[in-house]
Amino acid sequence: MHGVAINENIGTYRDWDDYVSWIEQAHPGQVTIALNAYNGWDSTKPMYTQVYDIYQLILTITNGNSTFDEGYHLIGHSQGALILRSIIEMFGLPVENFISLAGMHQGVYGYGDLSQQPYGNFTEYELTKIFYTETLQNLFSIANWWNDPTDQNGYILGNEFLPVINQQLPNPMVNMKSNFIKSIQGSLYAFGSPQDGTIVPWVTELFGFFDDKFNLLNMTETPIYINDTFGLKTLDQQQKLFIYELPDIKHTQWLTNQEIFENYILDVLT
Repeated sequence: MHGVAINENIGTYRDWDDYVSWIEQAHPGQVTIALNAYNGWDSTKPMYTQVYDIYQLILTITNGNSTFDEGYHLIGHSQGALILRSIIEMFGLPVENFISLAGMHQGVYGYGDLSQQPYGNFTEYELTKIFYTETLQNLFSIANWWNDPTDQNGYILGNEFLPVINQQLPNPMVNMKSNFIKSIQGSLYAFGSPQDGTIVPWVTELFGFFDDKFNLLNMTETPIYINDTFGLKTLDQQQKLFIYELPDIKHTQWLTNQEIFENYILDVLT
């Protein structure tokens, strides 16, 4: 089974060079493509724009290519993992295994190592007011995955992207849930680390989040799992969901740590 990978963390497709090399060494002949799209600061463009364009890029690569007739693995890091899940839900893809490395699946509320960015001088309360505006929603990807646990009404009304993807709106799109469940023919593997240092809260990488008092909730305690909003619980009940909490892994180290690759990722890419 061949694979497609995407990175999104103000990084570039070259961040996957180690993975491509390791896969070629372990599985000669296996095609691995790192998507050359939205590199560097282009990755801060609105999520819907990136989702649509990357979906078209995947189709351009896979359609009419017999290499991918039986489907393919998808690997995403950081925002790239959320983009790939969004594509799966919105359009459906013939996915064998979907590997999510430090993806912000329930959004973020905080900025960790991103405090050096232009918005790092604002408080979380101020960022909520800024990010939940039409201007920022149509301008900046982080606004599309900003999730204020103390203002869920504002999140639902002001965030134009993540509540749709996580099917939290009053009238969800039924086909997105069915696409998610049907598309993943193998399993979903989600990886996260308490020492991530960038994504806040880190448990969003494993589909957890804060409650309104900032207590950490694991995946099974969150509304999106309990209510099975987009099919996560269904996937779990089908024994097709695997959650890995690994210690002492910084956000960017998922793509450079060969031990993690060999112990957890390689066997999935068969």
